Amino acid sequence: AAEQIRSGACSVGIYPEGTRNREHTGLLPFKNGSFKIAQRTGAPVVVAAIDGSERIHRRAPLPVHVQFSIAGVIEQPEGARCGTQDLSRQARQMLCRALQVEDPGE
Repeated sequence: AAEQIRSGACSVGIYPEGTRNREHTGLLPFKNGSFKIAQRTGAPVVVAAIDGSERIHRRAPLPVHVQFSIAGVIEQPEGARCGTQDLSRQARQMLCRALQVEDPGE
């Protein structure tokens, strides 16, 4: 995946919580390893949230409102790659601000 990203052939989407959050009470803990590809490539990380997708299978074929929002972008300085924990922390903070939820880790 890292080689494909470096060559510009693709982008990769990863869900750092690792599973669907059914409680809707904030964010689940992030798995730092989910940021390994970004850390290895130095690629910018687009931090985004998807809300409402769990209703799709229950309501099909009826329309469902799903919200996709971009919380921001983490630009990694050229040559100075961020660690996975740092990327995870930054992404989590951006999502908490965008979703207006408290981060118990702070």
